Amino acid sequence: MKVRDLVVAATVVCLGVSGYGPRAVTAQKAVASGEGVGSSAPANSSAQANSSAQANSSVRAVVAAARGEAQHLLALGRAPAGATMMNSATACKTVDEDLGTPSGSSIVEAQRSWRVHGPLRSVQKWLYAHPPAGLQLTTWIGAAVDSGGPWGYNDHASAKWQSAQLGVGAAYLTPSTTAICLEAQVAWLDPRPWPDNVSGPRVHVAVAAVCPATDAKLVGVSNPGADLKTRLLPPGQPTAALVCSYNGYNGPSLQLPQLSLAMKLAHQARLGAAAAGRLASAVNALPLSHVDGGLTSCPAGLGTAAILAFSYRTGPDVDIWVAETGCPYFANGYIRTGWITIDVVNFLHQYS
Repeated sequence: MKVRDLVVAATVVCLGVSGYGPRAVTAQKAVASGEGVGSSAPANSSAQANSSAQANSSVRAVVAAARGEAQHLLALGRAPAGATMMNSATACKTVDEDLGTPSGSSIVEAQRSWRVHGPLRSVQKWLYAHPPAGLQLTTWIGAAVDSGGPWGYNDHASAKWQSAQLGVGAAYLTPSTTAICLEAQVAWLDPRPWPDNVSGPRVHVAVAAVCPATDAKLVGVSNPGADLKTRLLPPGQPTAALVCSYNGYNGPSLQLPQLSLAMKLAHQARLGAAAAGRLASAVNALPLSHVDGGLTSCPAGLGTAAILAFSYRTGPDVDIWVAETGCPYFANGYIRTGWITIDVVNFLHQYS
């Protein structure tokens, strides 16, 4: 079992009966993907440059915090009296191999090692009896936790990193000397949202319209003219909302497929200002930060999706696309969340 393999996993979500009641009005046409997904007006190069500078500054701040956390983790490592610092990466190679190779690109690593007097097994026992203070033992190599390590100790997660782990192990040097090896790894969260750039047909649904009868072939929503490159929804409280939920590839039930109802509208609900406000607040609270380049393990995508449309006192209606299964995410035609590890159906029930 590798301590360091970073896997970004998502929770499987299945569409269930929501009890939304239909009400008839008209839906706008789907639009093709491309420039029409966002604003058709020429981009303001100065505003784009300023936004890019702010994003880069945010990334630097997160990376600096992750580096600080890595040094904090190393400072928690312990060695017996008489240990001397050493700088031999070769000596700790076997421990590094056991701990594994990071699979993400937004990773900060730092190492520290000591030379101590004593055979390998006695040093391993000492390390197990003297864990780093304040960290939680989460992983180890071997048949049992006390079988010699190395061990992985986790610190608390943060808004700036997904995980922070200190690997602690011992490596053979000579029959009477051993290396103590520490490896800190912090998977920092990139604050720049992923772009919502899937190619294919998109739709914009007005709150005063009915839900489209099907979402077949749609890849998302569009919000022409809206300033939504740093947040999913605009600031302020919506005045109303429309929720459209769609069957997946098997129709309403995975256990009893009804292919004639596949990708068809399952439920439609209209929300007043209070319920729309609760749902909008929950959507805006979803994290946009993410680990870059990590391995992603997704369950089967069943094709279930939802469209959330919000109206505001000023400005155009704003739509959100919700991919409910596989690796779920929320998107607005400009940006999208990372993989959401929540039950999206219960999420929609709870807030609408």
